[in-house]
Amino acid sequence: MTVPDTAVEVLPGGPLRARFAAPASKSVTNRLLAVAALAEGTSRLRHPLVSDDTAAMRRVVQGLGAQVTADADAWTVRGTGGRLRGGGVLEAGLSGTAMRFGVALAALAPSPVTVTGAPPLLR
Repeated sequence: MTVPDTAVEVLPGGPLRARFAAPASKSVTNRLLAVAALAEGTSRLRHPLVSDDTAAMRRVVQGLGAQVTADADAWTVRGTGGRLRGGGVLEAGLSGTAMRFGVALAALAPSPVTVTGAPPLLR
């Protein structure tokens, strides 16, 4: 096989080491809140998306016993270590994600939990 004069040989350069910041995401923020609520100890969520849906998810995990505090660019979550608090009412507002995650998390609580939301979500 002949190699054209314009060919460039590409050789492996080794492992890539990089750091990047992804844009804030409702989906990722809500999932991180759920995982952090179940975790033992403290988790720090840097640059979370602040929205009505993520506020609803914060209320849900707080209703199950996680503690969430907000700084200028991060949220700190003190998890439950899987020992969720039962017996309460979780208000998901208009957030379908918070409602679905709330139901799944509530199933792990030791006593009944009511998961509810705004009328359009309950249809």
